[in-house]
Amino acid sequence: MPSPFFVSVKPLVGGIRAALITTSLLMVGCGGDGATTRTTPTTKPKPDEKTFVLTIQSPVLLKNVEGLVVDTVTGQTIASKVLAEGHRIDFELVPSQLANRRLTYLELRPTSLNNSSYYDPITDRDAAFNQSLRALVNASGTTQSVVVDPYTEIAYQRAQIRAGWFDEQDDFSQLNKLKTAAMTAAYSEVNAVFSVRNINSVPSISSRDDLSNLLSSKTQSRAFNYFQFALGHIQHYVTQQGSIASPYLAFSQKAALDMLDGDLDGMTLRGFGDRAVDLIDRPLVKAQPILNNDPNRNNHKDLAEDQLDARSSYNPAVGDAIKGLFSPLFASTSPEFKVINDYDYLNFTAKKSNGTPRAYALHSPGAGNYTRAFGLTGSTLVKNSLNADDTGLVSDIEQLAGRYENASDCQLDIRPNGQVLLTQGTLRFENQIDRDFDDSLSRPTADSQRYLINVSTPSISMPEFIQIRTDGAQVLSARAGRSLDPLPDELSQVDLSCDF
Repeated sequence: MPSPFFVSVKPLVGGIRAALITTSLLMVGCGGDGATTRTTPTTKPKPDEKTFVLTIQSPVLLKNVEGLVVDTVTGQTIASKVLAEGHRIDFELVPSQLANRRLTYLELRPTSLNNSSYYDPITDRDAAFNQSLRALVNASGTTQSVVVDPYTEIAYQRAQIRAGWFDEQDDFSQLNKLKTAAMTAAYSEVNAVFSVRNINSVPSISSRDDLSNLLSSKTQSRAFNYFQFALGHIQHYVTQQGSIASPYLAFSQKAALDMLDGDLDGMTLRGFGDRAVDLIDRPLVKAQPILNNDPNRNNHKDLAEDQLDARSSYNPAVGDAIKGLFSPLFASTSPEFKVINDYDYLNFTAKKSNGTPRAYALHSPGAGNYTRAFGLTGSTLVKNSLNADDTGLVSDIEQLAGRYENASDCQLDIRPNGQVLLTQGTLRFENQIDRDFDDSLSRPTADSQRYLINVSTPSISMPEFIQIRTDGAQVLSARAGRSLDPLPDELSQVDLSCDF
């Protein structure tokens, strides 16, 4: 990821699904220029330390919105400031408050649901700023600017999932779960899907005239392309969904729900959806989702081919929305008009491309399900030392990630960071997929889709296991117990058994 950055509607999963962090609002003291400020250092500033400025930028005009800077390691608020009107909030800090490269949480949030507002470039009028937009950044300890927008919010929620943060209390004390690797991968996924590139500084938009003043020249092309796609996806969302009071904010919720699994495909992470099979009501992508069920096709060429319908349905429609929004703003002879209308929107590239561009990992730009199919390939019957981390290696369980529940209060969490948690009432069993030899995947024959996953926790007496049985990528059951066999088919002691 070149530079650092980055709710849903149903409260099915507590913290992540909240559009607003409800931790107690900070009391703020008086400050100049129509803003109120209070800075709470995590460490005492050293004598004669030189200050630096950390800036939160918004692409759109804000009124009565609070900005926060929080240390993810300690959960302490470093600084907060209320912006009366504008698009940037500057925080004057010293290096001892944020160690170099420390993962830092940024937030724009309403000070009051009655008086916080923003300029919405889709409706061309002010709208209520009634939810938070969040981002993560590695603090440099020097002057630094970060754009916080709907796409950083989408990536923030995806980073939570990648870090295994499902539904624990969503407050600042939990921020230490987040890691730089999860943030970097989440931003890469968001950039790949939406073609909204990381940008550290943007012009402030407070009217359509401001959009018409954008230039596509070489020195300003990043900002131009940023608005082209950042607003194009939101315009398409409104065209598809109908009248929406606050499209800029509403889009972040809908898209974040879809992107919890890392793909824009009309499905979300297992256990997080609005309907069966984890489909999303009124999704951004209208094409019927295609599940990847053949691990032999876990390569970019085959997945891109399998997901062509999703791309062909969504990507050109975004292009139409971009042209409808921007073309009237520029003269037909201008270079900006040419850029907007000559773009290859099927592949989200400036020029026609041969084949399908690869954006990130197995991703092609835009819509589609690029999650690798679960299972073993060829004649392989057993794989040991399973991996759950796909930031450097290939994850063996990414298609299974999510939450599974039954009517008997059993709950199985398979988290992208490798944490496996099986609970029922007060019973709780937790193991970790961490490339230990006894973390294994097996099947009885080469043509079988019946898989057994053993997730082990070695101990001196008798190793503990969580066993998960599947039919392809469909989880059938989970058991927690013990066995002396390092690769058990059946546990010799079963402490909890759940069918799903």
